[in-house]
Amino acid sequence: SVGYDLAGIRSPQVRGWIESMKDARAHVEALRAEIPDDLRRWRDLDFATRLSDQITLSTFHGCPAGEIEGIVRFLLTEMDVHVTVKLNPTLLGRQAVDSLLHDVLGYHEVRTRAEDFDKDLQWSQALEITDRLSEVARSRGRTFQVKFSNTLVVRNHRAFFPASEAVMYLSGGPLHVITLALVDKYRRARPEVAISFSAGVDAQNFPDCVALGFTPITTCTDLLRPGGYGRLPRYMALLEERMRALGATRLGDYVVRAFGRGEEAVSAETRDGPARGSVLAALAGGADVRAAAEAAEPGLFDRIVRRAAVLNTPLVAARAAADPRYQAEKNRVAPRKIGSHLALFDCINCDKCLPVCPNDANFVYETGPLSVEYGRFVVREGTVTSVPAGTFVVTNSLQAWTALHGRDGFFVARRAEGDAMWARIRGREYRLDVQAAGHARFTDGVITVEVRHPERRPLRAEARADAPEGHALDFSAYLNMALALDGVLDLRRSNPVNAAVSEARASEEGRTA
Repeated sequence: SVGYDLAGIRSPQVRGWIESMKDARAHVEALRAEIPDDLRRWRDLDFATRLSDQITLSTFHGCPAGEIEGIVRFLLTEMDVHVTVKLNPTLLGRQAVDSLLHDVLGYHEVRTRAEDFDKDLQWSQALEITDRLSEVARSRGRTFQVKFSNTLVVRNHRAFFPASEAVMYLSGGPLHVITLALVDKYRRARPEVAISFSAGVDAQNFPDCVALGFTPITTCTDLLRPGGYGRLPRYMALLEERMRALGATRLGDYVVRAFGRGEEAVSAETRDGPARGSVLAALAGGADVRAAAEAAEPGLFDRIVRRAAVLNTPLVAARAAADPRYQAEKNRVAPRKIGSHLALFDCINCDKCLPVCPNDANFVYETGPLSVEYGRFVVREGTVTSVPAGTFVVTNSLQAWTALHGRDGFFVARRAEGDAMWARIRGREYRLDVQAAGHARFTDGVITVEVRHPERRPLRAEARADAPEGHALDFSAYLNMALALDGVLDLRRSNPVNAAVSEARASEEGRTA
């Protein structure tokens, strides 16, 4: 996917990136040389080097028609790639969009702006661009298709965003209904153009999207709900359920049979005669429609599938518009809240953030059970004294830290001499250095405590010569840091922090615990 203007896409950096996607041999060979000796058996694998020859163009709202066409021409002719251009729901027209939002779905508070429709690509321009770019693609032996759709620009009417923000961007369920209506309109005008779809796709409507012949189908909003990527298997399960019910063993058969328009599709793509009769007989008898169609005429089955997808479109669009689950009254309930403010480490341990995050920025580290009496180290009359402060208890699960506030955080480093962690907890800064032999030094810059790290046991403490009277170092900060440090560097469960630590080095150094 590329964007957003022609000047940027023509830059050496973007051109080089596209070329490297088409032919990544130089990168693959460079990475091949970095494979360590203990994995050398993988160095000679025939790694794929043609990563992609297809580009999706996603432009900003309001991008001029000439700019869009110029970018696509450049990609087709100079970069020699297949191109999909992502278009905006404003192509449906403001009156039609508002009618769906307000009269059909009941989102009366959602308001569009005339200027967003006026400055976006216009309907006549979209059709003209489609015709010209389709011809360019054919002349180059490439394909041109469209993708519906981008988000819909609406007025910012809520307090969630600052008043200085004039607009918001609508996605999800209402966009699904609007975009299906736009697809229906577009297919009536240009039924031969392939379509990619991205608008409020979820497991329930995914089988309908497949029945419209969309390739590919993109889902986004649904994956931000609880479960994240774990929601994806249900997409395929529901599609399989629909296909089995229809006796369809391949996607093309499913498209033809999904909404009962197969006979009309066959009749539209064949002349009256034996060929039509054999295909219709296969369709009616539950036989192999593809085999019958290809026996009659090469390429006939694909034409029938495309025709059926077009015929299915108004049925699916109307069904979505009438489905109560897309209507405003079904989506008024605010997400359940836990009734407390969550600071950085004030986590309720629900794990919902883990499967949602696309790049594993959120991860789990595991700790063992622990119960330790801890104290506060206090400077009294020039010496450091330990004063009992409480019991530090950890159960065998990831614990919620409810007592930490402010912009707190950790930084972890693994060095030849051992592991190190810098921490800011409740606004105070600490450092923990753990040596391979199990000795550790914990300090806040004023008091330094030597610790037997495996047992979490303090050995001795000393203060700077200029330590102020009454300065105290809470040993529970060390206990928190020790758990976090050992947890994130534990190679038994990978995470972004320990991913760079090789198993070979870990086995030599041993696990710090």
